[in-house]
Amino acid sequence: MNRPCENFKDCGNVATDKHHCFSQTKVNVRHYGRKLIDSEFNIRYYCNQCHGSHRNVKKEHLWNEDGFRKAARFFDFDLPEPMKSYKRGDD
Repeated sequence: MNRPCENFKDCGNVATDKHHCFSQTKVNVRHYGRKLIDSEFNIRYYCNQCHGSHRNVKKEHLWNEDGFRKAARFFDFDLPEPMKSYKRGDD
């Protein structure tokens, strides 16, 4: 399926890369699990040109743990306790 790049207003290319709003680092995957990190709510689609080095990734598609947890709760995911580095604490 051909999807337009999420930066479609400025780009017009076909999306080739999956961008995780909340990064898929080893620490994040270990804590939240691959299934949750790879959930559709955490994925946006960009072309390689816009996704490379996150050069043209929209700011609202770059989440910290707080943004990820808010989105996951919105979609009714059960979440483990926040990571120790979690600063907000308003879960």
